Amino acid sequence: MSSLNNALLAVTFLVVAGSATLLMFYLWGFPYDHKRNRSDAPHSLIVVHRLLGYVFVAIYVYLMIQMVPRMWTYQIELPARTVIHLAIGFTIGAILVAKIVVVRFFKHMEAKLAPLLGTALFVCTVVLMGLALPFVFREYLLRSQAMSGETFSGESLQRVREHLPKAGLSDSVFLNELASPEGLMAGREVLMGRCTQCHDLRTVLARPRTPAVWRETVRRMANRSTVLQAIDEREQWQVTAYLVAISPTLQQTLRQRRSLELDAAQSQSAVLKAVKMVDDAQYAKTTPYEPRAAKVLFESRCAQCHKLAQVDKSPPRTIDEVSALVTRMVQNGLAAEENELAQIIWYLRTTYVHDPLRTAATSQPDTIVSDLDTIVMRPAGDELRFEQTEISVRAGTTVTLMLENISTQMPHNVTILRSDSDVDAVTAAALHAADLGYVPEHPAIVASTGSADPGARKQVTFTVPSAGEYPYLCLIPGHSLTMRGTLRVRDPGPGAR
Repeated sequence: MSSLNNALLAVTFLVVAGSATLLMFYLWGFPYDHKRNRSDAPHSLIVVHRLLGYVFVAIYVYLMIQMVPRMWTYQIELPARTVIHLAIGFTIGAILVAKIVVVRFFKHMEAKLAPLLGTALFVCTVVLMGLALPFVFREYLLRSQAMSGETFSGESLQRVREHLPKAGLSDSVFLNELASPEGLMAGREVLMGRCTQCHDLRTVLARPRTPAVWRETVRRMANRSTVLQAIDEREQWQVTAYLVAISPTLQQTLRQRRSLELDAAQSQSAVLKAVKMVDDAQYAKTTPYEPRAAKVLFESRCAQCHKLAQVDKSPPRTIDEVSALVTRMVQNGLAAEENELAQIIWYLRTTYVHDPLRTAATSQPDTIVSDLDTIVMRPAGDELRFEQTEISVRAGTTVTLMLENISTQMPHNVTILRSDSDVDAVTAAALHAADLGYVPEHPAIVASTGSADPGARKQVTFTVPSAGEYPYLCLIPGHSLTMRGTLRVRDPGPGAR
């Protein structure tokens, strides 16, 4: 059923429920003969109320027939809105059954229960339609806008006509059908409704691909589709045609994302240089810290996005937290030179960090492991730092490094490097390794868990190198400034296994 028809049916369902409820309130205002279990209300109005009930039941049954089978097509956890939608839908069914049983078989309970059950039906219907209608109308609006968008332009249709044969389509008649607005819209509907059984569309639309690769991607999705929602050969070509048509848009989006990632990396680099300037004794001599000027600079820059009271309510307590705060300010658009950033960092340290030498890691104990032990690393919730910033292991042992990403917002990874001097080179290479989860193939990397999405786990098993200190960090752009620590490798010693 089309989006417009769905919207009209949903509106009809809501209108019928409202009309039946209002009429019910009116009819129950008439005297009721408890001995005969009959109302003195006009018979014609009772018939109208009954017909509205039949229409309500018919629409409900049709909607459930459309909705319930979809539950079996999902191979991923249902979204929260869908779960609520289903729960209310089944609740309406239970109330309907209860009301019909009372009205038909337990007349002595009708006077008390029927109005209550009817009101409950109306309330559930309003909630159900409130969840469904906005998304139905949005889909209809998006569909209308898509027809007049770049994807359905003459240039896009010509692109489909030229490139689909490269993916193996030889039927010229079918090609002309696919290279039309109707053909592309059919592919869009299959993609939106049938290609999300195993994952969301972000997995498919992460980056543009060649026509042949699109075709292979769609074929793999079809092989995983369920029996009730199988994607046949014709629909596979429709989806492929649509994906070929939107590839230029995906390419533009990818360029924008890479530009944002580059900006984030540059912001991180600027803050890192400012931190080094503050920690440089020579800089402190040549550029003395002026508290009043630094305060004015901080207040003028910080007040551009939010009230200064927010910093006072949740101030940074460690040097790492100061760096993380300034990094977020720069990423949110703060425009300042390195010297100005250095003054802001200096001000935050002297104002909020009572012990300038204290860091977030001082309260964390070493984790000493031996052969075949597992190290579990976690981010500090949604903050850009690790819970454990110092780990001690013995040289030559085999260790499994597991990242348990408890963040609810961001992906992370744990990557161990050979030395601090490799940090800049590896973080720069990570910017061009989006396809690899921002973990590049670089000789300075000792081991890496790979990037784990929020709530996921990743691990790597490796042999600990020779004694020394090895930095580890998260290579997601913008994270490595504060998400870092030190792996201290000790000599095996006589007690090593």
